[in-house]
Amino acid sequence: VRPYVIYDENTYGKVTGHAEDVLNIVRENLNFSTIVLKPPDGQFGAPINGTQRFSGCIGELQNGKADLAVVFAVTNLRYAVSAYHPPASKIWNVFTPMTLQVWLLLAASIFIVPFIIYLLALFSPFSAWNLKLSFAFADEVWYKEYLWSTIGSFLQQGQDFYPFAMSPRTVMVFWWLLTVIIFGAYTGDLTAHLATSVSSLTIRTLEDLVSMPYYTALVPRGTNIHTAIDMATSGPMFQLKSMTVLVQSHEDCARKLLASTNPYTVCIADQKSNLYFANQFCEKMYVADEYFNFYYLAWPVPKDAFYADAMNLIIRRAKENGLVDMLRLKYFPTSSSECSSAQGGISDAEPINLEGIGGSCLVPGVLYLIGLLILLLELFWTACLNKDPLQCVLF
Repeated sequence: VRPYVIYDENTYGKVTGHAEDVLNIVRENLNFSTIVLKPPDGQFGAPINGTQRFSGCIGELQNGKADLAVVFAVTNLRYAVSAYHPPASKIWNVFTPMTLQVWLLLAASIFIVPFIIYLLALFSPFSAWNLKLSFAFADEVWYKEYLWSTIGSFLQQGQDFYPFAMSPRTVMVFWWLLTVIIFGAYTGDLTAHLATSVSSLTIRTLEDLVSMPYYTALVPRGTNIHTAIDMATSGPMFQLKSMTVLVQSHEDCARKLLASTNPYTVCIADQKSNLYFANQFCEKMYVADEYFNFYYLAWPVPKDAFYADAMNLIIRRAKENGLVDMLRLKYFPTSSSECSSAQGGISDAEPINLEGIGGSCLVPGVLYLIGLLILLLELFWTACLNKDPLQCVLF
């Protein structure tokens, strides 16, 4: 299935593609070799006559003839007879607008910023506490109070206490400014992750397709979508049965669509595979807006495989350090050099990284320096000039 696996017919066992690159990461870390074979029937795996035996790759795993299958759809039927490396959890998707490094810096700044403000207020001769003014109170030189004030302002709950001296107040301006920028960037990027564009193309949804029975739907044989259509008893998937023409593979599906002289032909296959071909031939085909029959892609292994946990760990680390995303963009670009987009302008928003917040850090950094400079001027006024802070015109 291009671009997951690109099989070289001229070289026995030689493959390239996205799956091979990911497998290379696992091989290098676990130190093993592989022999690549095609399943005899060329299928991914489907139940044989309603039994627990499967065809294709899953059948090879069941029979002990294979230790691992390349990435493909996780279904309940396949999951019952094989194991998969766990898919990435969506429970933390709310944090996707920013990278892990940005979140860690924000968490650290919640503790660092109040400490800096506390030090400036503690050593500033212009603070109300050091001046022993009648309205001064200990909160001005108490780290815990600044910590809660920082958290409150970050959560946009406001704060009821402000330092008296100018130097710590300058740093507080930094924190307020950074909070506004972070919330604006987070909201905008999260909206971009969730937003979709509307296309004026003929076929946009599954309902559009089944409402036009004169269309022909090409479906790869033995795939998850083939099984779903075959087992459907009602609804749009059931209506697809009379429109379906089976082909041998995802690549065959795309090639027959390109070669077809019938304008009323569609290819129903894996979204990533279709996007790959749509970017290659964007003048002749496009990817519809709606995706259906959602499933995770994973690497199937035999039940209770001893190497499953080690493999899961390596793949999880590859996701965390960005290797998996790099390979995904290599084989599944959101657009090609000739096309603005194969999806009519739909693309995923990228998480905000350190480079993306560089400007917002630079400006507050200047305010940090200004706060430090003001503290030095305050100390110079009292220590070197021996003048009372109340004599300062700016006080």
